[in-house]
Amino acid sequence: MAWSYILMLISGIWLLDRGTKILVAQNLTLGSTIPLIDNWVTLTYVQNRGAAYGILQNQVLLLSLVSIVLVAILVYGRKRWFNIGKLGDFAFALILGGALGNLYDRLMLGYVIDFLNIQIIPVFNVADSAITIGAGLLILAAWHQEQRGNGRDQA
Repeated sequence: MAWSYILMLISGIWLLDRGTKILVAQNLTLGSTIPLIDNWVTLTYVQNRGAAYGILQNQVLLLSLVSIVLVAILVYGRKRWFNIGKLGDFAFALILGGALGNLYDRLMLGYVIDFLNIQIIPVFNVADSAITIGAGLLILAAWHQEQRGNGRDQA
């Protein structure tokens, strides 16, 4: 996949994440909840000052630095580690777009806006979803590539 398409996808993820966070911040008060599916799925405005599951609370500088390093590693290693076809490129773009979305929040706001609440997991956002889906697709793409490679070795 060409860099132009990857950059468009990264930008699209970032814009969708940013737009949904702006809508939430402008239309919900901190801590308020709007039920979507009974009380099982809700919109809940949270300002996450840590990482997943509440770890590293108020460590904005550390979390920002880790994010910057990971983004640099992803960009540098794209062809080396993500050279597994279009699905790998798509996964790369999802992960990078999500990482940049949350990094923007940390650098500009000092916290990450979370708002999607499914009662069995912590509140999350579009960027978190993109990172999670991208990681899953990356694993799938790597597994698929390995299976194709194993098939060639046996032929």
